[in-house]
Amino acid sequence: MTGIEELCLERFFLGPGSEGPIGSVCVSDEDLVELFRKSDLEQAQAALVTSLPRRTLLRDYLSGELSPPTSSGKPDYLRILILVCWMQTSVKMRQRGERDFRLMLERHLNDRYQGAILRGLNPMWEHLAAYLLRDHGIELRLPEVKPHSQIGRTLRIAFPTWRDKAAMRKLRQVMDHEDLLNPLLVSNRIRTSRRIIADRSMQSFEYNFDLFDRARRFGGREYMETPFWNAWYGIVAEQAALEALEIAEGEFGEFEMFRVSPLGKKVRITGPDDAIKFVPGQIARSIKIGDVPLEPVGLSRFVSTDNDGSRIRLLHRSKLARAGNVTGSRSVDSDWVLARLEVSADGKDQAASGAKDFGWHGGIRIGGAYLGRPPLAPVFSSQGLLPPRIEINGREVATQSGPSGWSVLGGPFRGTAVAFAGKERRETLLVPTANEIDPRRRRAFDEALEISEDEYYHDTVPALGSDMEDWPGERHHACEDMITLGEALYARSVRGLSVGEAYDIASKALSAGLNDAPSGWDALRLFVDSGWFDSVLLRSFPARRLLQREITAERIGNRIIRIGGPTPIAVVERLEAVCARIGAELEVSHGPSRWSLPRYLIKTRDAAQQQIFLRRIELGNPSSAKLASIHPGDRSGVYGYDPIGRLDEAGGYFAFEFADKPSEGLYRLAKGDDHRNPYLYRSLVPGLAPTNYVSPALAIMAHFSRSKQSLFRIDGEVIVGTRNRIHLPASWARWLSDRTATNPGLELGIGSWRYIYPATAGTVSSLRRLVSIVDSEISATPWITRYLASPANRGRSVFDAKNRNVRTAGVVRGTR
Repeated sequence: MTGIEELCLERFFLGPGSEGPIGSVCVSDEDLVELFRKSDLEQAQAALVTSLPRRTLLRDYLSGELSPPTSSGKPDYLRILILVCWMQTSVKMRQRGERDFRLMLERHLNDRYQGAILRGLNPMWEHLAAYLLRDHGIELRLPEVKPHSQIGRTLRIAFPTWRDKAAMRKLRQVMDHEDLLNPLLVSNRIRTSRRIIADRSMQSFEYNFDLFDRARRFGGREYMETPFWNAWYGIVAEQAALEALEIAEGEFGEFEMFRVSPLGKKVRITGPDDAIKFVPGQIARSIKIGDVPLEPVGLSRFVSTDNDGSRIRLLHRSKLARAGNVTGSRSVDSDWVLARLEVSADGKDQAASGAKDFGWHGGIRIGGAYLGRPPLAPVFSSQGLLPPRIEINGREVATQSGPSGWSVLGGPFRGTAVAFAGKERRETLLVPTANEIDPRRRRAFDEALEISEDEYYHDTVPALGSDMEDWPGERHHACEDMITLGEALYARSVRGLSVGEAYDIASKALSAGLNDAPSGWDALRLFVDSGWFDSVLLRSFPARRLLQREITAERIGNRIIRIGGPTPIAVVERLEAVCARIGAELEVSHGPSRWSLPRYLIKTRDAAQQQIFLRRIELGNPSSAKLASIHPGDRSGVYGYDPIGRLDEAGGYFAFEFADKPSEGLYRLAKGDDHRNPYLYRSLVPGLAPTNYVSPALAIMAHFSRSKQSLFRIDGEVIVGTRNRIHLPASWARWLSDRTATNPGLELGIGSWRYIYPATAGTVSSLRRLVSIVDSEISATPWITRYLASPANRGRSVFDAKNRNVRTAGVVRGTR
């Protein structure tokens, strides 16, 4: 068997056959594109035809002049069977009203087959059925031959053919419009109308309907992946506009818009007007008037809704200017903004869909309790009754009203929280810390499923060795917001956590009435660079996840043990307990600002006490790292990819850009509309070969480096990026943290935050081998330094052409 034959056998027969007898062969357009690894259907169809035997040999196969292999041989004709099944079911390549089998074959093969004898098809199916049963124990149930003696089986085994679609159109006509995508009602109608919908000769229809019905009965959304439901949705969508408008937040806070089908398929659009023809009438009218109600669906995503009372709106800028009840807004593009409306005067939420049942809601689950750290503690909804009285361990606590309900203030809390509203009471259990996670439950990074956001710098270090250097800078205890966020992320990430959901948690944790808190994106980056998480990109979908890293203990000489990985309060308490038991010392190494995380070192008397500690604590050793070297990036082509965004160098995010011929800059590329491939980031610099990256963070750093721009500068005892969103690869940041025993942090300047890496002369020397790091005093233009030093110019910014960065006066270290 050839490679294509083996892929066909596995995809269309061995895979489905592992779940039971096969009664149908479903070859979709998407299957063909994936099978031949092409960027579009036309190329895949051409590749399939090219892979077939030459013309005379193919005619002999189809006519029966050339028989299949002997009974003991493997099939070598699967490409032919896949072609004849696919050409009957193709959505894009099949011409409307085309039903003659031989004419379809003639059009695809560019050869004359009208009136041709096709006696070879039935022997192929029979030989394949015998082979599958004998060699793999799989039953292939072949349809009856009659009334089409030569092609009857081939007509009936493919799905969905025009006969199946005609039956589904009859079903669509007898069902109410609002019931068309209700799987239970569709199933009931087919079961009670079988003689009207399909005759008993439609074996593949019945087989695929049974697969769908079993998946529906199992619960969940697996039924949406079945061939029957995909075919049914295609029939429904011919006349019904059932898609939704989705607004999703991108890698660095920018927004993207999609049309989303009920099957979950997304199509990128440039604006809401592009979705008018595909969404229900009420939503289409909302788009036309510039006021679209939205509802949150998690992962920093919002979907259009017909609930006109929703507090979250997509507003046209002309509407925003006249709206008087907007509490906050963010730009989606030049014409639209995402806005949040205020609560009505009577205290009731305007969004009826967001109304909560009477009781406790939200929060971070910790076993049978919830994290008792506001603002991530659960809130109480009293359904418009009198303000509740909330007691924790019998003592009344202060509360605050918000859009979701009443939240407690202060904390952290441990104990039973009881809310009284009228004659009703509801209680829940609060705990101040996350539970330490069993290492066996932790989902580790898998290179077969994910791509590290460090890409080819994953697990590399600027210099080998484990020596430590003393960092002389000023240290600060971590603020309570960082501790709260760490406990929440640790509790939620044992099996992995989407970056969108993590950002939602971070934004909520940092929004407790503070106007000077950093962004959620920068806070998450701190946890990644501090060794708590691996940031990865899915190989099969353009999405990002956080995976919890292993907690490790590494010996440094005979008297120090360096702790790595996530260190929530429960882990620190266990470290303290072991140290107290054996007489060792736990040293806390604080970060360069309040917005950073501490490192932990174990100080022992000698090597023997080190061994006792390691034996008791039972932590793993860190994985070995490779010496980093500058990587040139991927220089291959990007056939099939289209530009959808261009880096806004000033803002540090990818703005919409649908250019036919991209010019200079860093572009984000997507492949087609199926959204099953990760994005590519293509750097175009005059005089250099175009280079591709998968990681957006690495692409930004590499693009500025290729443009001969400085990436980082030394500012006292810290390294600072010279542009928005420029960061060291996380593996290098963790190496830097190991060497200095100090995690990176965030510090507030005049109106902006900057990301700082504590560094020493030795670590800077190693990093300069890989990235450009300039010294502030050497690179600065003298008159700009004098200008910014004047108190009268505090807060002003000047572009320094010498090192190509923007310098701002009055950066204050260690403040909020």
